[in-house]
Amino acid sequence: MLSMNQKDLADFLAKAAERHKGTDDWAKRYAEDAATQFGVDEAEFLRLLTAAAEAHHVYEKSLGHADENWATWYAGSMIAKSR
Repeated sequence: MLSMNQKDLADFLAKAAERHKGTDDWAKRYAEDAATQFGVDEAEFLRLLTAAAEAHHVYEKSLGHADENWATWYAGSMIAKSR
């Protein structure tokens, strides 16, 4: 279960996106960062992040454009699925 709130997680995700921009293994790197910074289980964070990414891809297709608030969307999805 993720013990951080949606705003903190969204902020973390946005900063991680800048830090790992253009990397092929971005999800694994985000999970490693989260484990180091917040003490979360790396495998669980990776599972939640991957599920959020897949669901968000479908959501963005329905929007027809990039979602500028993707980090908040991911955070909400990850927290909801961690309960």
